[in-house]
Amino acid sequence: MGGPVARSVSRGLVRASAAAFLLAAVGWASCPESSEPSVDVDYAESAEENYNLGMEALADGGTVEAEKYFEQVMQQFPYTRAATLSRLRLADCDFEAGNFRAAATGYQTFIERFPADDEVPYALFRRGLSFFNLIPESWFIFPPSYTRDRAPTKDALRELRSFLERYPDSEYASEAGERVRDCLAELARGELSVAEFYLGEDEPVAAALRARTVLREYGESGLAPEALLLMGRIALDAGLRDAAQSYFALLVTRYPESHEATRALRYLRFLEGREEEP
Repeated sequence: MGGPVARSVSRGLVRASAAAFLLAAVGWASCPESSEPSVDVDYAESAEENYNLGMEALADGGTVEAEKYFEQVMQQFPYTRAATLSRLRLADCDFEAGNFRAAATGYQTFIERFPADDEVPYALFRRGLSFFNLIPESWFIFPPSYTRDRAPTKDALRELRSFLERYPDSEYASEAGERVRDCLAELARGELSVAEFYLGEDEPVAAALRARTVLREYGESGLAPEALLLMGRIALDAGLRDAAQSYFALLVTRYPESHEATRALRYLRFLEGREEEP
């Protein structure tokens, strides 16, 4: 049985704009905290009927209403298949409501309680997406990337990789692979940001270590050309012309279509005495 809701997740759809965030902050400062809306539902007689009503509510975005149906199934019909699935759907309700930490916990609970269930691949995938949606956007109100907490990104990467290792042929594998690459890019950007910070502080060795981390651990991020170019620049500034030439040549060879390759060619011509230093 597949997932009950759309599986393609866009972080842009689940996060407010920076302006809306600031306006909301003003509202919170002046308004009393609102309680969860009260929703009355008409329960059916069977587990299956209540479960289906919950699914309909969830598909329509009524997460509070859906939760009531799923909780009713679990309480009144605890030994049915519908009750097992209702536990999973409660995690889906949290996910759709944007409560991603609660969703991650709910999916993990389902996995632990029903490790042989056919829905475990789905639960593991959605747990990874829950962490992925906790990764903060690079809004102007956020600090530089080298000061941000990258724990959610690492959590998402760990969970999504675990999913792909266990279920490489799953229907969710393609999207999971895309999110893994997004995580790697986010972590690589953080390392390069730290490297540039260290360069600004005149600490080239520390900067080089960060760039090497990108090449060693996040090579699939798409940012390897930036890391190689940075390594070449650091080596050149240190007077290590042979090492610099090696980095620039490797960049041109492996990533000839990249923007960084164009810059690397200019550095190579400089090292050969055919052009001024870029």
